[in-house]
Amino acid sequence: MTCAQGLTSRAARAMGAGLWRCSKADPNGKANVPDLNALQQLVMWPKLFRRLVPYLAAGATDFDNFDAWLRADKVHRDDPLFLLDRGEYGNMHDVISAVGKDIQLTVWPEDFIISPDPAPPGVPTHSP
Repeated sequence: MTCAQGLTSRAARAMGAGLWRCSKADPNGKANVPDLNALQQLVMWPKLFRRLVPYLAAGATDFDNFDAWLRADKVHRDDPLFLLDRGEYGNMHDVISAVGKDIQLTVWPEDFIISPDPAPPGVPTHSP
């Protein structure tokens, strides 16, 4: 995301425009998610949604074990990231609060950069 996109995102949110007026599970407030069906009705950051679907689909009834579930797979679930405002590295679990049936991003997505997944073994990582 460019600096201009981050500013545009913040401005839209401040005006209550577009998706932001419907957004849940972000620093402005928790989302109460009793089950997978309820999750699918919410507007939220897509990466968080993509983490929640398999967790709930596996039979979880609350988010009390979500942190441990994320941390169990550092490549496909607990993405490494860089927190821009703190100037430090972290992981997905560092920007999510999950307790009971409530889930929330604690940092706006434009305030961190997600590292790409590592290349599979044998795949070149440099341009020819």
